[in-house]
Amino acid sequence: VVRVAPEDVPVFMTGYGDVQPLDEVTIAPEVSGRIVSVHPRLEVGEVIPEGEILFAVDPRNYEAAVLEARAHVSQLETSIALLEKQLSLDRARLKTLERSRELARAEYERQLRLFQEHKVTARSRVDSAESAYNAASDQADQMAQRIALYPLQIREARSRLDAARAGLDLARANLDRCTVRSPFKGRIKAASVEMVQFISPGQNVLTLADDSTLEIHVSLDSRDARRWLLFQGPSEANDLAWFGGLADKTVRIQWTEDLENHVWQGRLHRVVEFDRRTRTLTVAIRIPAEEALRRGNADLPLVEGMFCKVDIPGKTLQDVMRLPRWAVSMNGTVYVAKEGRLKTVDVTLARVQGDEAL
Repeated sequence: VVRVAPEDVPVFMTGYGDVQPLDEVTIAPEVSGRIVSVHPRLEVGEVIPEGEILFAVDPRNYEAAVLEARAHVSQLETSIALLEKQLSLDRARLKTLERSRELARAEYERQLRLFQEHKVTARSRVDSAESAYNAASDQADQMAQRIALYPLQIREARSRLDAARAGLDLARANLDRCTVRSPFKGRIKAASVEMVQFISPGQNVLTLADDSTLEIHVSLDSRDARRWLLFQGPSEANDLAWFGGLADKTVRIQWTEDLENHVWQGRLHRVVEFDRRTRTLTVAIRIPAEEALRRGNADLPLVEGMFCKVDIPGKTLQDVMRLPRWAVSMNGTVYVAKEGRLKTVDVTLARVQGDEAL
């Protein structure tokens, strides 16, 4: 016989899931070429520090492209400088031509006046003065037109220079892309790159996993989640038809291969998805690396691939009786000892939780 009394019992929802790294990236080269160097520890399971060179592509073609692009930029810069210098010279020349035109016009008008009014000069002198004036005007006009075209020529040259500089930037970027570095301290999950191998842009050759933060995706029955899961209150910032934030709760994680000796703690993070086919709600559990490496777990860390049992705290049942699960019959009855005799009592089963019935 066991004496029981009403108590408040927190509800735990239990689910299962595989441990996965939060961040995982597949690395593909952005340029083509032959591999000329490979990290000495580029093997599955090795941990590569951030910034170390994973592999390098033969850079010679890309170095030549940089030199060619740099020469093109220099050539266009020189062309623009020559155009601007020539514009300055032609502007000075135009002033001289305009002055010559004015002198020629004055001489023509003088000769014409002498011929028409005073009859003291020959017609040939007038014609010669007019021809000189027309030639001077033509030279000045041509120079003015030439000067008017310089801004367009310079603008066009500067556009070509901008394009050439963009080409130089691209050539430099491609040269930098010949060397592929680790974007973070990561564990190699897959590697298919060897010396002298020819690779192409977009070809997946490496997979890196960031084990600094782990996640477990746990599926819960949607009815259980609706009834027991703790959600944060509505937020003005949340104007989407999706679940609000979950209450920040500590969850208990156990490795299913050894439920007694391997226990870790994680935090309830977010709702991942609702599966309409299975009517389940998937939640994400976050575990930082320092917790995954916590001692007291037979020196075995929590790592990717472990299949784990997760106990998620939910709401609290108030004023319930905690009984062994086997003490409640299939018909929802319990034997009660009263004054030395057994009595069958109907009970309302609020929840079955592990080996307990509430």
